[in-house]
Amino acid sequence: MASGTIKAVVPKSDIVNNLTTNDSTKVLSAAQGKALSDQIANIPVIQNGTRTASTDAQGLVSLAVNISSNKIIFAVYGNGSTDTNIYIPFLFENIWHARVLSSISGNPIASTSVTMHYSYYVKQ
Repeated sequence: MASGTIKAVVPKSDIVNNLTTNDSTKVLSAAQGKALSDQIANIPVIQNGTRTASTDAQGLVSLAVNISSNKIIFAVYGNGSTDTNIYIPFLFENIWHARVLSSISGNPIASTSVTMHYSYYVKQ
């Protein structure tokens, strides 16, 4: 036998080909190891992003985000001002839109800078 080689024989009855056995004296089959690996690889990871833009004369802001719409899970606009109501944005043709209104007057806030904070799924 070559140096560093380990020779061990595991009886076929000790090889488990399922993910439900909790017997610590058994070994997992290669097929189940692959199944676990595939499941782990498909777990989505949440990433976060931020984009900044200015509102137009009607208080509308639009931001294109290079992420498919089905991956966005959360988005909110804000401009740091305490007298603004920022409406939850909506997606139309892969562009996020929101209207920024004054919480005091209810009027649109034109030409103000706002930031969109968003979270999205990505595959590992």
